[in-house]
Amino acid sequence: MTTSARNSKVLPRRQKGLTLVEIMVAVTLGLILTAGLIQVFVSNKQVYRVQEGLARMQENGRFALDFITRDVRGAGFAGCAGNTTPIVNTLNNAISLPWNFASPMQGFEWNSVASSWNPALDASLTSPTNPNPPLSGDVLTVRRSVGDAVPVINQAPGAPPGSAPITVAAAACPANPPNPLCDFDTPSNPPPNPIAMISDCTNTAVFQVTNPNPSSGTINHAAPGGANPGNATNALGKDFTNTAEIVRLSTITYYIRTGVLGRPALWRQEGANLAQELVEGVENMQIRYGVDTDTDRVPNQYLQANAVTDFNNVVSVRVDLLLQSIEDNLTNAPQTYIYNNVTCPGGAGCPPTDRRYRQVFSATIGLRNKIL
Repeated sequence: MTTSARNSKVLPRRQKGLTLVEIMVAVTLGLILTAGLIQVFVSNKQVYRVQEGLARMQENGRFALDFITRDVRGAGFAGCAGNTTPIVNTLNNAISLPWNFASPMQGFEWNSVASSWNPALDASLTSPTNPNPPLSGDVLTVRRSVGDAVPVINQAPGAPPGSAPITVAAAACPANPPNPLCDFDTPSNPPPNPIAMISDCTNTAVFQVTNPNPSSGTINHAAPGGANPGNATNALGKDFTNTAEIVRLSTITYYIRTGVLGRPALWRQEGANLAQELVEGVENMQIRYGVDTDTDRVPNQYLQANAVTDFNNVVSVRVDLLLQSIEDNLTNAPQTYIYNNVTCPGGAGCPPTDRRYRQVFSATIGLRNKIL
């Protein structure tokens, strides 16, 4: 046997190409691997969307409750005079919603049978709450002090008493740190002509600041004067001395309304100014008022706004917010949840069926100026 013949028997045959079966097997394996990678990517993407949606919803819920809690806790501040001292309110329309500082708060409940608010909503509320699902909720108004108090130096004797300008320590208004007196400075701290309260532990009066001038240390309260609402009189009831303090007041209203991006949102309105969107994704807000019926500063019962006969007897507030995730299609099926004693979906007043996450945020808040 020759050498070439012997070598031809032991050398492997060279690859001539791939058969169709081999190609199909390779393509199939490649598709399986690609499908697996796509499935992992889609699953991770969905997990990320769900986690991000839940985190954002929880952040919005805490943020909304923090705002409401801060304002409710400060409701009803009447200075060192306490809650039993009558307040002299010199403002025009002193019993209207933005200027009724004799009451620490006020609530409004939607009557679905009569299709009206009880009590009736004030005209100063801009674009009031839409009471139809999925937008719903009560309206809560809180009246409280804002910022730090400014000590009074003196008020010259006036006729009638309390009609003279009020003298405080002169101060400039730097941007940082702020001076309490700058809260009354029209150019640097809008809104112009703020509402203020002066109190000396015996008497309390509410008025609108006119032509504030921190650099001169003078707070004027002329009548007529100022912007809306203006002072009906410049008589504060007495000439205050250096035992008094002045603090700025504000009326704040919360309600649900369609946001600028078309989603339900919590809105906040200060005084008679335009409302501002505070938190998106807030779908419903239910308020219950803790009423003290035996003057022990402890709530005896929690009532809806239309059942409260005197909001001066309210010592706490229970807030229930229903929030929805900003994105849809986060769940495989409509989420089942209970809100305001109604099981959704399917219950009366439930929003249209979707696949958003929803969560209830609740807080019971004491009115510190009523219970301490």
